[in-house]
Amino acid sequence: MGLAILIQRRTGIFLAAILVMLTFLVFAETLRHDFLNYDDNKYVTENPHVLAGLSLQGIIWAFRSTYAANWHPLTWISHMLDVELFGLKPWGHHLTSVLLHTVNAVFLFLLLYRMTGFMWRSWFVAALFAVHPVHLESVAWVAERKDVLSTFFWLLTMWAYTRYVEWKQISPKHALLHYAATIVFFALGLMSKPMLVTLPFVLLLLDYWPLRRWVRAETVFKVQAQIIEKIPFFLLSGASCVLTFVAQRHGGAVTTFQQFPLGVRLSNAAVSYVGYVWKAIFPLRLSIFYPHPGPSVPLWEVVICCIFLAIASGFVVLTMRRRPYLATGWFWYLGTLVPVIGIVQVGAQSMADRYTYVPLIGLFIIVAWGVPDLLEQKVGQVLVSGQASKMCGTWVIAGLVVVSLAASASIQANYWRNNVSLFRHAIAVTKHNYLAHNNLGFALAEQGDAEGAIRHYLRALTIKPDFSLAHNNLGLALAQIGDYEKAIEHYQEALRQEPDSAAVYNNLGVALIGMGRLDQAIEVLSQALRIQPEYAEAYTNLGIAYFNQGDIESAIVQYKKALEYKPNHAPTHSNLGAAYARSGNFDAAIAECLEALRIEPGFADAHANLGLTYSLLGRWGDAIREYREALRIKPGLVQAHRGLAVALASAGDYSGAWEEVKWCRRNGVPLDQDFITALSHKMPEPGADNR
Repeated sequence: MGLAILIQRRTGIFLAAILVMLTFLVFAETLRHDFLNYDDNKYVTENPHVLAGLSLQGIIWAFRSTYAANWHPLTWISHMLDVELFGLKPWGHHLTSVLLHTVNAVFLFLLLYRMTGFMWRSWFVAALFAVHPVHLESVAWVAERKDVLSTFFWLLTMWAYTRYVEWKQISPKHALLHYAATIVFFALGLMSKPMLVTLPFVLLLLDYWPLRRWVRAETVFKVQAQIIEKIPFFLLSGASCVLTFVAQRHGGAVTTFQQFPLGVRLSNAAVSYVGYVWKAIFPLRLSIFYPHPGPSVPLWEVVICCIFLAIASGFVVLTMRRRPYLATGWFWYLGTLVPVIGIVQVGAQSMADRYTYVPLIGLFIIVAWGVPDLLEQKVGQVLVSGQASKMCGTWVIAGLVVVSLAASASIQANYWRNNVSLFRHAIAVTKHNYLAHNNLGFALAEQGDAEGAIRHYLRALTIKPDFSLAHNNLGLALAQIGDYEKAIEHYQEALRQEPDSAAVYNNLGVALIGMGRLDQAIEVLSQALRIQPEYAEAYTNLGIAYFNQGDIESAIVQYKKALEYKPNHAPTHSNLGAAYARSGNFDAAIAECLEALRIEPGFADAHANLGLTYSLLGRWGDAIREYREALRIKPGLVQAHRGLAVALASAGDYSGAWEEVKWCRRNGVPLDQDFITALSHKMPEPGADNR
């Protein structure tokens, strides 16, 4: 091996190692982040198939399901594998995404270097890809696993295709094997995210540059042959497009032309194309959600953006013979954004940072090759005296660009640490962001700040009065403070906007249980289950309704059904334990309560239900211990105070029992009058007039 080749290889390894360190330096912060309340629940934390871990049944579901308005079985399987390995520890799920992103960055570097022979330019493209703040969304958001996973297969497809081209003139047999591998990797990518539908178009661009197959083709027939060999890829893309459209339409994700007319879509597309270029240069005021402006985009802005796109495209076409990388880079950018640019509008966003994960590679190529061309440089050569320092200065500036982007990405990563910080930031950097207000409200409600939650839900509804999700969540917050009447009003409004929402029916059922309207609650919860037969929470709440009616056997049936779909749900195990206790099956009751505590060690309700079971067994000491543990964790737990009063009285601690009775009276908790009478006979109430 020659010295030059040895140095070159070691340099390549060194640069790859730098990429790995840079990427981890930026994204290691995400390992301390939580799950988000925006789609992470659908993809992981509340998805019973994913929560069951990796299994044959789960894999079959992944290939059959269009849940979350998508068909991406490999993405589902990757989430199942994470649960199998890490459970619901967020750091493990984030680690997988960071590792995939790191591999993608290194792979991009090696692939570009192999295709072009330019090491430093290829590294610069990969470094921009690795640390650009706009790519943070694809890595820091667990639900966007599909971005990093599908791009891994995108790059594998490009690698296999490059090897196919290399072998084509040497060994047809080896070429055929690599061609088959290209198709396989492409299919796997489509099963991770349908964004890969534009990859056949990119392969044609690669034929033009850097593979230069168009230049080497002696006749037009050879160019046609290069197009013909892409037919299997275009067929797979077409099938994926149809399948994705059906899945998204079935899931209600595709907006109608009544909501967003064609003119509005085209205007937003033009503005978004230029907006993404702007974000690539100045990655400021980044948000997880950018509300669609609808028809309010100024005409002058649309015209300016169209002029920019026309001039840029014209310049690329006029100079593509001398600078072929411009054509590949620019049309890579334009082409790969087509599925998500909003012509087929999926969701209510105007644009999304995650959509740029692959497209920006095209712009990075233009910069990495265009700037040296402007300076009339050739990597690895010194043309005239003084140009060595100029070349050195160029790479110093490039290094500063990478470092500044990495620093910016690190700052941006901090906003993603939890729901509150992320959506507060989104509200700060965007206007009229109803979704950010809604999700911030939900995060505050989870923290127990019902008033703060209500304030943000109302703000979301001021911006978008027909926002069914905000009506639903406002109902939850109102129910949390006991205002069931108003909660029901908002649930009903949510159902007017979204009549097939199982979640809203479930929440309406919970409110009706809170009001004691159990027959209505059972009817409403049954409707939720007709819409979504695998809805574990609805089965649990239906069990609660039956339990409160005194129909213990029906309650047990519903709790068991809930656990079929969500086996690690501590509240359901705890409720099932209480139902078993009431039915006299004490061993099963204790087992279910202990299982709830194994899943969630600090679960106060499970301790209280264990206390109930021990009380029914007459094990008063054990009952008192469990009730007191429940109150240590959750001092205001009504059932624990009420149960503790009975247990203390039964154990002969009448003073302690009266203390619990007083607490119940102060807090408006009803007590059985026969129990009060019996306790008074044992010991008169302290401080009462007993004459």
